[in-house]
Amino acid sequence: MALQNSVLIVGSINVDCTVNVKKLPKPGETVHGTDAVYLPGGKGGNQAVSVAVADTRAIMISAVGNDSYGKQALETLKGYGVDTAGVLEKDGATGTAFIFVEGTGENLIVVTPGANSLVSANDAERFIKEFAQDAPPIVLAQLELPIETVEHAARVTEDVGGRFILNLAPAAEISKEMLASCDPIVVNEYEASFILGREIGSTHDALLAAVEIVKRAKSVVITLGSKGAVYADSSVNGGAEASHVETKKVEALDTTGAGDAFVGAMTAALSRGSNLGEAVKIGIVAGTAAVLYFGAQPPRG
Repeated sequence: MALQNSVLIVGSINVDCTVNVKKLPKPGETVHGTDAVYLPGGKGGNQAVSVAVADTRAIMISAVGNDSYGKQALETLKGYGVDTAGVLEKDGATGTAFIFVEGTGENLIVVTPGANSLVSANDAERFIKEFAQDAPPIVLAQLELPIETVEHAARVTEDVGGRFILNLAPAAEISKEMLASCDPIVVNEYEASFILGREIGSTHDALLAAVEIVKRAKSVVITLGSKGAVYADSSVNGGAEASHVETKKVEALDTTGAGDAFVGAMTAALSRGSNLGEAVKIGIVAGTAAVLYFGAQPPRG
């Protein structure tokens, strides 16, 4: 078995306030929903859980508020086996995501950052260097922390000889230098369109987009929901070709967190020495399973 590296997740921890609705509201429209359910979430926390349930050491680098939601979030992460030694407690509220899920499983999400906005570049550097003492880590990040913190995490990861993976969610402008360090950068169709400045409307478009993006990054994965994912790796044939991996068709209950499940499982596979194509296939299995349960993190027990 290949040597397994620790995965350091530099990302958000939220509480998800989730409401089911028959249909998502249009601008100016009011709809009725079920009672709110509060569940653990945050893209960083969700991806850390996905890494941990894949039997891989997941170390969270983040922050929670000094409120009851922060304590609950930490207990939940620990319950899944996530190491929370890199999570700081800050004055104020824990980040919150307001999620509305319609009958088809599609969702609408609004996030307030709370304590996530207080994770500094120095915080990220301190913990990455601390946990990289035994072996070069894999660092997995998203964009629910301050952009300057994520940019610095990418630089520090390269300095310690690690591998930097970025899920460009929510979509935002990043430097050419950070994009160049991504191995891979993981995006959905909208986020890939954001990078390239043009719409991606088909699998063929996504394959072409992957070849173009991999000229700027070390590797790229574009998730396509029910159509699977495409990927390209600059270390394979110079990234001149992209590949498509299909997914099994299922009836979705809730798509919340499916992308996070994909990213976490894929990253865990990479930490065990899988190549990118193998890791994408493993990620798709996890992402498909994630739409079959309610909430952003898998049921326990």
